[in-house]
Amino acid sequence: MTSEVRILIADDHPIIRDYLRKAFAEEAHLKVVAEAGDAETTLKLIRELQPEVAILDIRMPKTNGFGEPQPVAFALMRTIQREQLPVKVILLTGHHHGKDSFDAAMKLGVNGYVLKASATAEIVASVKAVVEGRHYISPLLSSYLVQHHENEDAFVKRYPGLKELTPKERWVLKLVAENKSSHEIAGALNITSQTVNNHRTHVCDKLGLKGPNALLKFALAYHAEIIRFCQNQLHYDA
Repeated sequence: MTSEVRILIADDHPIIRDYLRKAFAEEAHLKVVAEAGDAETTLKLIRELQPEVAILDIRMPKTNGFGEPQPVAFALMRTIQREQLPVKVILLTGHHHGKDSFDAAMKLGVNGYVLKASATAEIVASVKAVVEGRHYISPLLSSYLVQHHENEDAFVKRYPGLKELTPKERWVLKLVAENKSSHEIAGALNITSQTVNNHRTHVCDKLGLKGPNALLKFALAYHAEIIRFCQNQLHYDA
């Protein structure tokens, strides 16, 4: 690598941006030319500066305003593709993002998928790899994704009806697993309590659950598996 590679860092946490900036400080041919804390600014800078590489947090705020951060990195990737912006994209992720997130990222043309807590040497290696036209996936993340896939496959094989759930039914199942009442679920999803109960009945039918409080018992027995499965699926329903 002989020519200078210009890098944009996008993360809403200044500490993370500082950590990444320092990772490139001693690399003669890697230069951080811009930083952003939200998706709107990130897209503006990519359009204006056309950096060779953009390192994006998989979850960042949509704008600089107040409110909970939204998972807009995939929407940003779609815009980059649609506008054919000449930038290699590396996504930073945490362990809680599973196989479905990874698969979707690859389909959207992401060049790198790196664990946020990775050593600085790995961050640098990911940039060098994508600039050379290769994909880069954190080794630790690869092991996690394989294990996650095996665990989820076993759960779905035991309850194949999980794949038949509608997006709204997955939301209801997830919230039941989080110990929410039908009234609380109705408020969260902006539907009536009767509609919630209808969804609960449909979930039970699809999963073959029978008896009093069958869904609640199922949710308590498989709390962690349900949360992981639903989060991975619901990530794309919004």
